[in-house]
Amino acid sequence: MDLSVGIAMMFKNYERFSCEKHLQKEWMEIFNSIVKADAVTTQHLLEKQSDVSVKTNLKTTILMLICQSFPANKEDDVYSLALYLLNRGVNVDEVDVFGKTAIHYAEGNGFSKTTKLLLSCALIHQFNLV
Repeated sequence: MDLSVGIAMMFKNYERFSCEKHLQKEWMEIFNSIVKADAVTTQHLLEKQSDVSVKTNLKTTILMLICQSFPANKEDDVYSLALYLLNRGVNVDEVDVFGKTAIHYAEGNGFSKTTKLLLSCALIHQFNLV
C-alpha cells in the first residue's frame, strides 16, 4: 500500500477535524492535498479559509500535518507553506496529544531549513528552554 494512502486511512479512521460540520468537507479537501504533498493546492485551499488554526481531535494542526506528511524531497514546499501559515498567525508552539510540536515533526522528517524557521518563531526558543 502506498504510504500516503496509509497515512490518509489512518487519519480518516482515527481523527476528524474539530470544526463545525459544514466546514469539515473543506478541511478534508485541505487534508487530502497535504497527504498528496500538493503544496500549490494546499496553499490555494488555505487562502480561502479565514482561520487556519483548526486542530483535529488529537490537537494536530495544519502545520503539524504538513511537517508529518510531505516527503523529504519536498522541503522547499514545506518551508513555503510553513512561512505562509506563520504569516497567517499560526502558533508554532501548539502541542498535540503526543506532546509534539510542528518543530518535532519537521526535525524528525529531516526538514532542517523548516526546523530553523519554526525555531526562530517558537516561544520556547526565545526563552532558551530547549
